[in-house]
Amino acid sequence: MAGPNDFFWENIQDLVIRLGVSDRVQHFSDISQSKLAYLYKNCIAVVFPSLSEGFGLPLVEGVYFHKPIIGSDIPVFKELLGDQYIQFDPTRTKDIAGALDRFLATPGTRTFKPDIHNCSFKRMTDKIVHLYALLTS
Repeated sequence: MAGPNDFFWENIQDLVIRLGVSDRVQHFSDISQSKLAYLYKNCIAVVFPSLSEGFGLPLVEGVYFHKPIIGSDIPVFKELLGDQYIQFDPTRTKDIAGALDRFLATPGTRTFKPDIHNCSFKRMTDKIVHLYALLTS
């Protein structure tokens, strides 16, 4: 798992300990860009359970590294990836488990090619600058 040492990680860590799987779960926080790239390159999929997201940058990063995405069926993920990812209801643990089981049953048989060419920091910056210019004029 990669992400900040925050409230959410503390809850996950408590669950990992209760389930007795501490030896099977690693957490990486505050990692360098090269370490993050290493994790993406060497994972079998990007799993992103989220109830709400502003954008979903880990999804774009996962697609950049040609990794299958297993994520919440929330609007922003659907907008980014369409039907090119394995979706689950993030409020239902059985649905999340089912999505993971489906992927693990045939991990190499899925080809994910979402169109993320419209996603770029330059495009985002240009739009934000334009918006600020409109608001301040």
